[in-house]
Amino acid sequence: MQQQQPLDLHSAALLFRMLRGLGIPASTDMLMSALLREESGKLAADSDGLLALYQASYLAFPGETELDQARAFAVAKLAGRRDDGSADSCPSSTHLSLPLHWTAPRLQAMWSLKDQVERGRPDHQDQAIILQLAQLDFNLVQALHRRELAEVTRWWKETSRLGEHAFARDRVVECFFCAACIAPEPRLAECREVLAKAGALIVHLDDIYDVYGTPDELRAFTDAVASWEHSATRTTHSPRRSWWRRSGSSRDSGHMPSFAQYVSNGWVTSTGPLLLLHALPAAAAIPRPPIITTAACTVDYYPRLVELSSTIFRLCNDCASHEAESERGDAPSSIACCMAEPWCAGGEEQARAAVQGVIAETWKLLNREVCCSCAEHEESLTTMANLCLNLARVIHCIYQDGDGITTPTHRMKRMVKDLLFNPIL
Repeated sequence: MQQQQPLDLHSAALLFRMLRGLGIPASTDMLMSALLREESGKLAADSDGLLALYQASYLAFPGETELDQARAFAVAKLAGRRDDGSADSCPSSTHLSLPLHWTAPRLQAMWSLKDQVERGRPDHQDQAIILQLAQLDFNLVQALHRRELAEVTRWWKETSRLGEHAFARDRVVECFFCAACIAPEPRLAECREVLAKAGALIVHLDDIYDVYGTPDELRAFTDAVASWEHSATRTTHSPRRSWWRRSGSSRDSGHMPSFAQYVSNGWVTSTGPLLLLHALPAAAAIPRPPIITTAACTVDYYPRLVELSSTIFRLCNDCASHEAESERGDAPSSIACCMAEPWCAGGEEQARAAVQGVIAETWKLLNREVCCSCAEHEESLTTMANLCLNLARVIHCIYQDGDGITTPTHRMKRMVKDLLFNPIL
């Protein structure tokens, strides 16, 4: 019987990333043994292997420090090749700006297809056919998303006529972009609709909370929503109805919570749980509950997947909006809470590094939870895991170089146009 040839670094890293991406808890031994087999001189010239190792390291579980070390090693080697003038055979810095595991799959597919088209028609006929089919699939799904966006936009225009809130952001297109990244599959049309509509309303209400409503008015509106009585709604002024977030008390009192307290509350105020609470039942694989009980509306109800993805949501948002929110006098962000900690003597720079570290560790926890959920072999849990993962991923894309919702950057506008309006030809 012929002995199986051991995998090289590129193949081992790709297999490791694929297995864990499918929810299979592959051992790090397969990756580290391939790394140890590589000769030092050969490894330094293996750009593809180093890049694959870098990408695979982001699927680590808590405690797998060897993958952190492998990532640092890969980054150092790749950076060294650029410094040595080997840029022609070394991946550009854009490959290292946001790892694939932290990028929405729909955006990955779009960028990969555009890259393949720019390179020209493949030499082999079978590869050319696959490329044509991929283009056709992307463009057909994009056309479906565009029709859905038209319906959501029509709903938003009709809804906007009910009140004049010129101060609030109109971000229905950006919200649908997020929905298309979170639930891109054609069968999840209802899920996209719910996500886009809920997101647009949340952005609108968030502006009322931050810019227009007074604390007393916001408390009154919260009481009205909580009691759900028509009599209670008479105590609020219709143009100023909003929600009262738990963090609002910190803003009004000037209290600075500890960083740990902030994170324990911040995942709720991110609105991630609210979005997912509406999105999960709308997904085709998850049956609708006949009655949503009171317990289902409390934070204790949310599974760990929702908590972890929402924590990433909160912290990424803080990193992008900290300066603007500080100028407005909003509730303290995670960065402000970090800066107030006794151990943070390095100011904002150290605080940002600490928050980025928490984001990375939260991803490790999320990776493990996804594997545990997929191990149950239930379609509903797999759907939930994918929605939670994609929520965290699209948040990274939105807030990578600024607040892509409040003040959309050129990069954000380009992504929206390419994903929803520009077919790949």
